[in-house]
Amino acid sequence: MQNINTFQSFLVLLKRTWDRSSRDEEGGTISLAELFVGLQYLMEKADKEREGRKIPRANILRDPFVLINLRHYCMLAHGAYSESVTDICSKTPLMESDIVQFQLVSRQEQPAYYLAVDHLTRNIVLSICGTKSFQDVLTDVNVETTEFLDGYAPKGMVASVYWLQNQVLHTILEQMAEYPEYGVVFVGHSLGGAVATLLSLLLRKTLEIPVTCYSYGPPPCVCPSFVPLTKEFGVTTVILDTDLIPRFNLESLNLLVVELKNLDWQQVYFHDSELHSKLFGAAANYLGQDTTQQISQQISNYLRKGLRKGSQQVIEYGKNTLKSKFHNSNNMKEIAHLHQKMSDWSRSYWSHWESSTKEMHPLKLAGNIWHIQREGNKYFAVESDQGDYWNRIEPSRQMLHDHRISHIELALKDLQLE
Repeated sequence: MQNINTFQSFLVLLKRTWDRSSRDEEGGTISLAELFVGLQYLMEKADKEREGRKIPRANILRDPFVLINLRHYCMLAHGAYSESVTDICSKTPLMESDIVQFQLVSRQEQPAYYLAVDHLTRNIVLSICGTKSFQDVLTDVNVETTEFLDGYAPKGMVASVYWLQNQVLHTILEQMAEYPEYGVVFVGHSLGGAVATLLSLLLRKTLEIPVTCYSYGPPPCVCPSFVPLTKEFGVTTVILDTDLIPRFNLESLNLLVVELKNLDWQQVYFHDSELHSKLFGAAANYLGQDTTQQISQQISNYLRKGLRKGSQQVIEYGKNTLKSKFHNSNNMKEIAHLHQKMSDWSRSYWSHWESSTKEMHPLKLAGNIWHIQREGNKYFAVESDQGDYWNRIEPSRQMLHDHRISHIELALKDLQLE
C-alpha cells in the first residue's frame, strides 16, 4: 500500500494545482483517474524518447577520484537511515569506534544524524537523515521561507540547521582539535542533503570552518544569490536522472499542469491502442486492488464514447464491483482507510500550501551539480548548470524511484567513466 500512497500524494497535489488554475473554466476539474492516464501518457512518451538518447560527452565525468568520492559519501549518507550503530556500519565502511555522536530517531525539525571520524578519507563526517515519508518531503519542500544569513531559505530547514548546530558543533570542534589534519564533510540525502548544505554555509560564513558538502537528491534550498557561494565552498549536488524532488516546486507543478492541459485528449484516448489498459491500471492503482474484466470492459465502453468525464464513473463502478466482492475483506477496510487518510492529508496540505505561498521566494539547487543519466543500461554523470531545466518536472515512471538513496547508490556503483 505504501507505493500507492506515495504516488497518490503526488497525484493529489497535481489535481489541486489543476483545479486551482481552472477555477474560472467551465468543466475545468479533472478526476484523479484521468489525471493518472494523462500523466502516464506523458511518462511513457518521455521514457520512449529517453530510450534512444545519446548523452553528450563534453561534460561527462571522467575523473575516477571524483567518482570514488561520490560513491563513498553516498554510502555515508545512506548510513543515516539506520536504527543502530551496527546498522550504520553495515551500510558504510565505518567501524563502531568511528561513530562519536548520533541520534537515529527523527523528530519535527530535528533530523536523525550521526557524526563519525572517517579515517579512510581523513575527514570528520556529519551525515544527516532525510525525511522517510514522501508526503513529508512534499510538505517540507513547499513552505514559506525565512531569513538565513544574508539571504533566505525554507523555514523548516533553517530550524533544523540551527538545532543541528547546537547538537554537533562542540563535538566537531573537539574532533578537529584531535585530528588537526582531517577535513570536515557534511553529507545527506533528500531533505538531509538540503540541511547539510545550509549548515555547511552557516559554519563557513560564521566560523570559517572549511566544510565541504555532498548532497544527494536534495530539494532546491538556497536563494539565487547563494549559488555562486555554494560552488566556491565546495558543495556537490548529485541527482539521479528523473528524480522528482530536486525539480519539485510550485512553478514546476504549474508547468506540468499546462503540459497536461495542452494534451490532445482525443489523441490520447483513440490513437493509443493500449490506453484502455492504462485507465484500467489507473483504477487498479486508485483502488489498491486488481480489478476484474468487467471493469476493463466498462472502461473500453467509456473510451469508445470518447467521454473524458467518464473515467470517474469507471472508478465509481470499480469501487462498487470491489465492494460487492470484498465487502467482508480486511483489505477493503484498508483501502477505505487509505482513501480517507489521503483526503484528510490533501485538504490539510493544500490549506497550508495556499496560506504559505505568499511568503515563498525562488529557491535553487546548490553548488556543482552532477546529473546521473541513463543511456540504455549504462549510467553517466554529466556536469549540469543551474538553468531552467531544473524548474521542470521530467515525467517518468522512474521519477519517484530515482529519489531513493539505494537507487542513487546503485547508479553510482554502475557509473561509467570515459
